[in-house]
Amino acid sequence: LNAIKTPQPVCKTSTQAVVEFLGQYYAPADLTMYQNTYDIKSAMPITVNGPNDVSNPGLEASLDIQVITALATSSATSFWSTSGLRNNSAPPSDSNQEPFLRWITRLMSLSDGDAPVVNSVSYDDDEYA
Repeated sequence: LNAIKTPQPVCKTSTQAVVEFLGQYYAPADLTMYQNTYDIKSAMPITVNGPNDVSNPGLEASLDIQVITALATSSATSFWSTSGLRNNSAPPSDSNQEPFLRWITRLMSLSDGDAPVVNSVSYDDDEYA
């Protein structure tokens, strides 16, 4: 395992992001512990876009940020999250959805240089229209 070299980005401007919904957050201390445990050298800070309750990290969000930073240690990484949940007591409709569309709209409003090149999304929901 020690013979494996740290992967380097092909392009110095490579960027990556994890996108989380439904109250999934990560704790920077947990990420640091993961990186120290597996001797992962990541010099890039994580940029947070949206809410991130570090006192309430989720398993999915924690796994996502750990893996993506381990795979491309030299790439600028951002953590995106949106607040809001569907109202389960109301009937399904276009206006009663988790904020997946809010993230897509925000992403599409960014210039090419500002939007992450790679976006890792773990998401599942029923579609209503």
